[in-house]
Amino acid sequence: MSALPLPPFASRSGRLRTSTIRELLKLTEARDILSLAGGLPSPDSFPLADLRREADRLFGEFGPSVVQYSVTDGIPSLRTWLADTATETFCRTINPNTDILVTHGSQQGLDLIGKLFVDEGDVVVLEDPGYLGMIQAFDLYGPHFEAVAGDRDGMRTDDLAARLSSGLRPKLVYVVANFHNPTGATMSLGRRRELAALADRYGFLIVEDDPYGSIRFRGNDVAPIASFTDRVIHLSTFSKMVAPGFRVGWCIGPPT
Repeated sequence: MSALPLPPFASRSGRLRTSTIRELLKLTEARDILSLAGGLPSPDSFPLADLRREADRLFGEFGPSVVQYSVTDGIPSLRTWLADTATETFCRTINPNTDILVTHGSQQGLDLIGKLFVDEGDVVVLEDPGYLGMIQAFDLYGPHFEAVAGDRDGMRTDDLAARLSSGLRPKLVYVVANFHNPTGATMSLGRRRELAALADRYGFLIVEDDPYGSIRFRGNDVAPIASFTDRVIHLSTFSKMVAPGFRVGWCIGPPT
């Protein structure tokens, strides 16, 4: 056995922090705690009978290919279904072959966006308070976070506009427009339009994270920001709609 020490960690590992989400999930395992801290769907809502039936059908129809490696951007039939759904929601054509990437939940989508876009010192704008999972995913890449106040109608786009006018130049603006985590606010239609217009004017990219939009209990759906500009990467996931253990999400964005 070598007595030499292991090689040093990469310098960026110094930015790693304990996962707040992991610590929250540990609390949910305790039987005497009813946790309101994490966005966990009720296990009673999981469609177990339907999942068993569909698993049997898929294995019967497709055999071993169900659990074989597949194309890394997601199986074509799933991307086609997502594209058809998004085309209707976004009111513009979404191409399943160029505009969609299937991911391991939306959290992997956030990590990929950080890898692709965030250099050390880049400005990333988020609503105050912000989603812990996004902060953790981006923090490893060394951005400078700028927090913009929010209220019951979501991020204060008038505040953002004033700061942009004063010289703030973000590379990314991150929003959870529907039922914001952790405040629960939904961004108004007017603010969505204004944020899209600001992106077109100042050239930043909007990351629209939407894990909750499809499980609205009351009221009318609000058009996604991605329907007002193509400067958006839209994220979503089946974690809240079906079951988190699937770890299946997706990104919709510009083909480049």
